[in-house]
Amino acid sequence: MQEQGTPVVNDQPAQEMQPPAIPFAVSEIEASINRRFQVVVGAVPGHIAVDTLEERLTYAELDSLSDRVARAITALPGLKEDTPIALVIDQGHLAMAAVLGILKTGRGVVPLPPDSPPDHLRRLWQDALEPPVLTTRDNLELVSAFLPAERPRLVVDDLPPALGEPGVKLPEPKPEDLAVLSYTSGSTGEPKGVLWSHRLVLHTACQNQAGYHLTPQDRSAVLASFGFGAAMTQCFAALLSGATLVLPAMRRISITALIDSFERDQVSILAMPPFGLFRKIMDTLQDRKAPAHMRLVVLGGDDLFRQDVEQFQRSFGPQTMLAYRLAGSETMVMRELLIRSGMEFSTEKIPVGYAVPDKEVMLVDENGAEVPAGESGEIVVRSRYLASGYWRQPDLTAAVFKPDPAGAGMMRCHTGDLARLDPAGQMEHLGRKDNMVKVRGFSVQLEAVDAALKRLDLIQDAVTLAETLPGGDRRLIAYLVPAAGRQPAVGELRERLRQSLPEHMLPAAFVWLASLPRTATGKPDRKSLPSPPRTRPQLESPLVVARNATESALAGVWQDLLRLEQVGVQDNFFELGGDSLLSVQMILEAERILKIRIPTAYFQRPTIAHLVEIGARREAEQGSPPTEPRPRRKAKSSRNPFQRSTRLRSLLRKARSGRMTPRRAWHGIRRVLSDSALAVFDGFYRRVVFRMTYTRGRHWLSRWARSPLVSRLLYREPYKLFCRLVADLEDCTVDPGRAFNASVEGNILNLSGGRALSEDESVELIDRLRASPHLFWSSLARLIDESPVDELDRHFSVTGLEHLQAAHRSGRGVIIVTYHNTSNRLAIAALPRRLDGQHIPTISQKIARQRSPNWQKNRSKKLPPADKAALYAVIALQGEHLLEEGRIIQFVSDNEYSRLEGYPVILAGRCYNLRPGFAELAVNTGAKVIPQYTGIRSGGQIHTTFLPPLDPGEGNREAQVRNLVDQYARFINDAWRIAPESLRWPRIKKHFRQPPA
Repeated sequence: MQEQGTPVVNDQPAQEMQPPAIPFAVSEIEASINRRFQVVVGAVPGHIAVDTLEERLTYAELDSLSDRVARAITALPGLKEDTPIALVIDQGHLAMAAVLGILKTGRGVVPLPPDSPPDHLRRLWQDALEPPVLTTRDNLELVSAFLPAERPRLVVDDLPPALGEPGVKLPEPKPEDLAVLSYTSGSTGEPKGVLWSHRLVLHTACQNQAGYHLTPQDRSAVLASFGFGAAMTQCFAALLSGATLVLPAMRRISITALIDSFERDQVSILAMPPFGLFRKIMDTLQDRKAPAHMRLVVLGGDDLFRQDVEQFQRSFGPQTMLAYRLAGSETMVMRELLIRSGMEFSTEKIPVGYAVPDKEVMLVDENGAEVPAGESGEIVVRSRYLASGYWRQPDLTAAVFKPDPAGAGMMRCHTGDLARLDPAGQMEHLGRKDNMVKVRGFSVQLEAVDAALKRLDLIQDAVTLAETLPGGDRRLIAYLVPAAGRQPAVGELRERLRQSLPEHMLPAAFVWLASLPRTATGKPDRKSLPSPPRTRPQLESPLVVARNATESALAGVWQDLLRLEQVGVQDNFFELGGDSLLSVQMILEAERILKIRIPTAYFQRPTIAHLVEIGARREAEQGSPPTEPRPRRKAKSSRNPFQRSTRLRSLLRKARSGRMTPRRAWHGIRRVLSDSALAVFDGFYRRVVFRMTYTRGRHWLSRWARSPLVSRLLYREPYKLFCRLVADLEDCTVDPGRAFNASVEGNILNLSGGRALSEDESVELIDRLRASPHLFWSSLARLIDESPVDELDRHFSVTGLEHLQAAHRSGRGVIIVTYHNTSNRLAIAALPRRLDGQHIPTISQKIARQRSPNWQKNRSKKLPPADKAALYAVIALQGEHLLEEGRIIQFVSDNEYSRLEGYPVILAGRCYNLRPGFAELAVNTGAKVIPQYTGIRSGGQIHTTFLPPLDPGEGNREAQVRNLVDQYARFINDAWRIAPESLRWPRIKKHFRQPPA
C-alpha cells in the first residue's frame, strides 16, 4: 500500500506512466470478472489501481487485499452456498477490495448505500435474505443499528494479514452467475433488486473501454456512491481496463478542493457525477481555469438542457467532450450522445442520442406495436446483454423481460420509460411511464412539467406530483426551490409557465422548499415530499378579506374548490390554482348564491368582488332594454387582380433571365392562372348567382360544379388532394370522380357563404340569412321559415332524426358533435323546423371570442395563454347554461384536432390529439352526445345524418370521457369513409400535415 503524498504515477518510469491499452477480447465477456481482473493485474501489476487522494493501491496490492477479503468470507461459519454478501462501505480502496473479494468467492455483491437511514438499510438487507455484511470501522455503528448482534459481519480494515495466505481453492464463476444485486432507488415504489450477471458487467466494461478509449494512462474519477448503480459500472470499467480509479472521500472534501485535485492529479475522465454535484462543479469552474487533462465527462440519470451544455462548454473548455447517455439498471447503456466543442442545439431539452452497439431500442405502444417517428412510445431494449431479472420476483421478471421471437439468446426488456424519435433519429426521453397521469382527461408526463419549471431562471430545482381530489379528479402540485432565495409571486410564475405549457399542465399549487428530498441515487424522492399546505399562495395583489355575508359565502365556495384555508375577494381565481373545469363549478355555485345568471364577460376579471358587482348591477338594471347589435362588417376580398398580374410579370421576368427553371416557372404561372380563374368565377358567382333565388341558384351551381371544366381544371389541386384522401381511407368505396362533384358544390357554397354573410358568428345564422342583401340567402331564409316540411325535404333531408328527438325528450340537453362539414351550417339552420322551432346555438372558440369585448379587439391575433384559459372556461360555462335548460347545442371547438393537447387517436391513418371538451361537458351534465354529418346529394339536396347517442359507459369520470372520445374518433373515421365529399378542403390539407400512424 502506498503512502499519502504526490501521485505515484509521477514517480513511475515512462513505460509505466503511459502503458498501451490492454486488449479486451469479446471472448472474455463469456468468462468472469475475476478472470478479466487477473489479466489486468498481469499486464500492469505496479500501476495505481485505486487512488482515494489519501490512500493508493497498485493493481498487485488490490489483488492481494481482495484475496484476504475472500479468505475471510470463506472462513465465516455456517455460510450457505451461493449466498450473496452485503456491503456497507464508503467508496474507496477498501470498498473495491471488498467487491473483488466477494466476487472471488463466487458470490454476488449486494451494495447497501451507507448514506441511507438504518430503516431503509434493514429493509434492503431483509429482502436480500439477511446476508453477512462487510463494512469498515467508520460504518460499524451504522451497521449495528440495523443488523442484529448475532448476525455475521466482517470489518475489512481489521482483517489480519495472515488471511492473505492461500487456503482453499476459490471457485470460478460462470458468465451467467450473479455478480451484483443492485437495488433501484425506489422513488416510484418499493426498491427492486436487479440481477447483474458477470456477462452483463463484462460487456458494459468492454463497451466503455471501446467507446471511451480507456487505457492505463487514464485516471477516472467516480464521485457517486455505490448506491447509484452506474457508479459501480464505472468503477468496473476503469479497473477492468487498467486505468486508475480515483475515488475521493466526498464526505470530507469541498468542491474547491475536488476541482484542485482534478488538475493536480491529472484526472482525465469524470464518470457519472450526480447532476446536482456536477452543476456545482460547473458553477465553481466559471471563475477558474478549466482542468487541462480532463478529456471526457460521462453524464446520465437526469434531463440535460441546452443551458447545461452551454455552461459545460464554458467551464471545461474545448478539450473536454461530454458523453450524455440514457441507461437503466435493467439494460445498462441504451443510447448515447457525444457532445463536442462547438455543437449547438435548437431545442431546450437535449436528446439522449443514438444507438449503442449490441442494444436495439424500439418504441412501442400499449399493444406492443412500434410507433412511427415523432410519436411517443415505451422503450423496449432488445439485446443479449440485459439484466437477468429481479431478485425473488418471478412475476415481475416475466412481465419486464421477455424472450425475443428471433431466439439466439436475445431478450426484450420493457423499461417502463417513454421516449420519441426525432427526424434525425435522436431520442428524446419523456420520463417514466408510471409518471404519466391523467389531468382533466389529458395525459400529462410529470417530468415534462418539471423540465418547464427548471428552465425558468426563477427556479433552481423542481418536481411535480399529481394529487387526487375527493371526487376522483387530479390536480398538479409543484414543489420548488427558488433561485437565489427569491420566491416569485404565483401570478408571475404562472404567466411565465404559460409561455411553454398548455393550461392542463399548469400546476394548481406551488410549494416552496429549501431543498428537495432525494433518494440515495440523487433523484427527487416524490414519496418524501410533504403534503401541500392549504395556505393562500403569494400573489401580487394584497389579501382583502370578505366584508359581508355574500362575499363570505362566495369565499367559502372558492376555498372548498381550491382546497385553500383563505382567499381574498380581489384574488384572481386562476392565479389561486383554478382551471376552466373548476371555474364552471364555481360559477354554478355563485349563481345559486346570487340568484342571477353570470355573464361570460365575468372571466375578464374573475374575482369574488366582480361577482358581487355583477349581482348588484343586475338588480339595478332589471327591465333595461337590450343593447343594439353591432353593425355587420363588410366582407373583404382576399383576391387582388393587380397583385396576380404583378406575380405573373415577375415569374415571366425570372424565366427570361434564367433565375428560374422553365419547369418551376410553368408551375408558378399555372398557379397564378388558376387563382385568376377562381377569382373570376367567384366574382361571377357572387354577382350572378346571389341575385337568383336559392332554388334557382342551387340548380345552376349543381350543374356548374359537375362540369369537367370546373371540377378538373379550375380545381385541379383540390381534386388531386381529394383523390389522395379517398385512396387513404380504409374500405372507402366511393367513386372519387363523382364524389368530387359534390365536394366542389359544397366547398363553393361554404366559401361564398362565408364571404357574403356577416362574419359575426354570435348572431344566429337564420337571422343573418334574413338580413342578407343577397336574394340567394334571403330567399333561403324564407324557404326555411315558411315552407311545409315536405317541401323542406326537397332541400334539407334528414336521416336518423328519431335519435335526436329521443335524446331531446330526456330533458338533460343534447350535444351535437360533428366535424368540418361543407354544408353543416345550413343544415343546422334548417333543423329547428323539425323540432320545436328553437334555435340550436353553436359553442365554439370563435363565438366565445366575438362575445367578449376585450378578446374581440384582437381577434386576428393569438390569445395570450392566460386569456385562453379563461376562454375555455367561457365555452364550458356557455354549454353548462344551455344544457341546464334542456337545450340542443352544437359543440365544435374540439374539432381543431390539436397536435399538442388531448387524447391520442387515429383519424384516416393519421395521428391526432382530440380535445375532450364535449366529453367533459357531457359527463358533467348528463347530456346526450349525438354524432351528425352532412353531405350534398345529386341535385343539390343537403342531407343530414344523425346517429345513435354515444355511450359513456361505466367507470369513473376519466374512463367515461375516454370512452366518448374514442367513440367520437370512430364516428369521424366512418363518416369520412362514407362521405368524403362532405369535408372542407382546408381540413383535408391540414389532415395530410399530420404524422402518419
